[in-house]
Amino acid sequence: MARIRCSTDLVPVPRGWFEQTIAALFDLAEHTTAHDGRIHLPDGQLVPDVRLADGRHLRPGAVYEDEGSGGGHAQSRISVREWDRRGGVRLHQSLQHEQLNVTLEGTLRSVERPRTMELTVNVDAGPSWATRLLRTSVAADVELDAWWRAVEGRRTARPLLTVRVRRRWTSAVLHVTPRPRDGQWEVCCRLTVRGRALMRPVVAVALMLARGALKGAMAKTLEQIAAEWNRTVPDLVTLDANQIRRRAAVGLAVGAGEKTVEGVKAEHLR
Repeated sequence: MARIRCSTDLVPVPRGWFEQTIAALFDLAEHTTAHDGRIHLPDGQLVPDVRLADGRHLRPGAVYEDEGSGGGHAQSRISVREWDRRGGVRLHQSLQHEQLNVTLEGTLRSVERPRTMELTVNVDAGPSWATRLLRTSVAADVELDAWWRAVEGRRTARPLLTVRVRRRWTSAVLHVTPRPRDGQWEVCCRLTVRGRALMRPVVAVALMLARGALKGAMAKTLEQIAAEWNRTVPDLVTLDANQIRRRAAVGLAVGAGEKTVEGVKAEHLR
């Protein structure tokens, strides 16, 4: 087993802006419509490559297919499991490509006052020995109420963001705890890696020998994530709800044709 600790500083995201953004994106989705399986933005623009295959638009049981994924070789389906402003939103996606099957499920509680966010990812493959090594499960959850209290300076003794990864021979748990420092978020990460089942002794030796390299790789990855976060977040948090909706609408319309995209940009970015 190996335990590694790293920390970095991130530009903070105001709680009010985060909650306003979640509400704005939900509002945009709520104002889309479905006609003959095609999805349209509030201004009538078509959302390309996405088709309502089953159920009622944005209601539990609705199933959407991504017609543009993988050039026809990959199959992507998104199912609405829950859709309620007060209760929360839960979406399930399945992606199949040759022998690889990926499922994702994301949950937000709730839209009005986000409390928790959860994400699970499962990667499965064919029956061969080589593809079985690709099988992976990931579960991540963050307690948003507690996170905001922590970045406001209230002490917490437990991690507020947890990521668990399980593979055939190894498992890893990442705990993340934030605290304020000099106007930023100091994010402390603690990673625990261990072997599973019969491979535990072998993995323990390998981790002991590779601990330095593993810590260096974790520190480098965290540095890259922080650099990208600190590059993009300052501009994002200056946007209000209307600007967020306009940017999201432009993103959804991309692919509908050059004329359509330019038309959306002209209308929504002016």
